[in-house]
Amino acid sequence: PSGLAIIDDILFVTDNETSEIVAFDMNGQEIDRLDTQLPSGSLMGIVARSLDDIWLVSARENRLYRLQPL
Repeated sequence: PSGLAIIDDILFVTDNETSEIVAFDMNGQEIDRLDTQLPSGSLMGIVARSLDDIWLVSARENRLYRLQPL
């Protein structure tokens, strides 16, 4: 894991090697998974104010990304 955030009792974990974001409930059960399509080694930190406002950092691209529902 390269970043952790808890939002509304959901734990979000960013995986630096796979560039995926994995969501877990508070019992450790996987809820969902998002492949960001970023190169391996990209994802670092994650921060969020709500499920509608999640921010990610890409170390390889030196970029900040905002995730929002459609």
